[in-house]
Amino acid sequence: MLIREVKVEELPMLQECATAFYAASSHLHEFKMDLFSATWKPQIERGVGVIFGMFEGDRIVGTIGGLVSGDLYSGEPYSIEFFYYVLPEFRGTILSMKLYFAFERWSRERECSYIQMAALADSMPEEMAEMYRRLGFNPVEVTYRKELA
Repeated sequence: MLIREVKVEELPMLQECATAFYAASSHLHEFKMDLFSATWKPQIERGVGVIFGMFEGDRIVGTIGGLVSGDLYSGEPYSIEFFYYVLPEFRGTILSMKLYFAFERWSRERECSYIQMAALADSMPEEMAEMYRRLGFNPVEVTYRKELA
């Protein structure tokens, strides 16, 4: 297995992980591959976005994606993770953790002051909280959402 950046033309290969990720949470709505590709392509091309894939041959079995942004009030650069998912049969491996470390390295190379990660409230919340704690993260904020039909 190999971890590397996903190229723009490989974005459709993320369909399997995206479908599984969306199925794992009742909080997520419909996944649209065309919209996903159209959203991430310019971010990757501009160098402010990245998606790393964990490849088993030609199959992506894990992924993490995020962007570099500036804090709205201080201007301080930081990176924000938008998704981090590993297919169940590949979880708990050293390689699955290396996905995160690839994103952290990418963030450091862009001189980010911090990384912001999220965890879905209904998708392994205790496990994710423990993993983030072990990686040195501290909880900062809880987000609430109200569906407006």
